[in-house]
Amino acid sequence: MDLSIFLCLLIVPVMALVMIIKNYNKCKNIINENNLCGVEIAHRILEKNKLDNIYVVEILNSLNDHYDSKRKVIRLSKEIFNENSMTSLVISAQQCAYAIQDKNNYSLFKIRCLLEKIIKAFIILSYILFLLGLFANMTDAINLGIALISICLIYELLMLPVEFKANKIALSELKKLKIIEKSEEEIVSRLLRTMSFKYVASIITSLVDLIKYIMSLIVEN
Repeated sequence: MDLSIFLCLLIVPVMALVMIIKNYNKCKNIINENNLCGVEIAHRILEKNKLDNIYVVEILNSLNDHYDSKRKVIRLSKEIFNENSMTSLVISAQQCAYAIQDKNNYSLFKIRCLLEKIIKAFIILSYILFLLGLFANMTDAINLGIALISICLIYELLMLPVEFKANKIALSELKKLKIIEKSEEEIVSRLLRTMSFKYVASIITSLVDLIKYIMSLIVEN
């Protein structure tokens, strides 16, 4: 593969992170017209969908907002939980969308919950195997690393619909409950796409890793 193409692929995840942070900070300074904070938005969406068993709690870590399907908890970072920005609005709605997918027994979401930790372990193990193979001249370790990262890449591609469906649900709920005004729909849609691009970036990262492993194997041989 041409080195310039490889470098371009390598830059994409970094650009994605920069784009996410840029849009995150930009929308963080825009107050939603109904002046609702993240926890209020979450409670409205959950109540409307009869998800009274879901708790919404505040956490300290920024950019670590998530829905815990096992414990039935939506964890929102301090600023998302308390502030009334467009960022708070979108992230709260997105986490509620995952809870709705869980309630509706969306099969891909269930598979993601089941395999998420295993896939993370596979990614870490693939890095270890790659380094081991590279420095200890162990071809079998690199081959196993390639197999693991390939599984992770296939998994991430198969899970993309979960993100896109969550975006549709989040936007639909915000409209139905009149949480957003017509003038805010474009900002919400753009921010939802940005949040999903984080997942797309992880796919590209796995692809870059796979190419890197294969290239090192070719060099070794």
